[in-house]
Amino acid sequence: MEDVKKVVFKGESGAYGEEAAHIFFDEEIKAISCDFHEDIFEMVENESADFGVVPVENTLRGSEGEIFNLLTKSPLFVYGETEIRVDYCLIGPWGSKMKDIERIFVQPEALRQVRDFIKEKDLIVIPAYHPMERLKVVIDNGNKKTGAIFNERAAENFDMSILEREVEVEREDFTRYFLLSRRENKEENKLSKRTSIVFQTGHKPGALLEILDEFSKRDINMTRIESQPIAGHPWVYRFFLDFEGGKQEGRVKRAFKDVKEKALFFKFLGTYPVKK
Repeated sequence: MEDVKKVVFKGESGAYGEEAAHIFFDEEIKAISCDFHEDIFEMVENESADFGVVPVENTLRGSEGEIFNLLTKSPLFVYGETEIRVDYCLIGPWGSKMKDIERIFVQPEALRQVRDFIKEKDLIVIPAYHPMERLKVVIDNGNKKTGAIFNERAAENFDMSILEREVEVEREDFTRYFLLSRRENKEENKLSKRTSIVFQTGHKPGALLEILDEFSKRDINMTRIESQPIAGHPWVYRFFLDFEGGKQEGRVKRAFKDVKEKALFFKFLGTYPVKK
């Protein structure tokens, strides 16, 4: 029997990263939580985990600059991509009702999305990076007037009740996740493929345009490009580029050859399937 894959994510049980991990695999996995994104990279690199799940972009908050900087330095590859719709719930102890809740634990990053609900219900907010774990402690101590904002999976994992669903302001809130691995994904499947690279240009007019032209003239559809500052080098940037297609395609190989000649820095991050 094949060993169960170990997949590490940031946050507590039920976090969206864990949900993304289950989307990537059609088999049983062992989901491992950690506190920092750096831990994910380290655990996969030192083989404490087989795969890691990291958020790379949110439709409301933008990109995760920390992740892209870690990707630049890491030997890991992007092995897959998926996206999760962020749908927040009010969670509380079994037997409680909305009218019973006076205080709630909320992740700082979720406050903007649930601010209207908080005001409407006149709730006292307690920022918490692990809201469900904090809630479990107070419930175990007999407090029935405290709830938490999180998702359905977390409610199931912690055996708690969902008091109200979809308490977020913006319904079109999606987070894009990368699955990281120590090896490239060379598996063949019917899913559409995407490739990610990172590069740095020289300081001259038109340098970025010259590199992008290597893709456009070969009809390679670029789906995302973003600049990120380089730590320790103020006002110097690297560019992260995603495009449709795979590393093994002839047109992509030719584009890579020419880009490497023009760029000061180039790194292939991975060709991977996009799984919904």
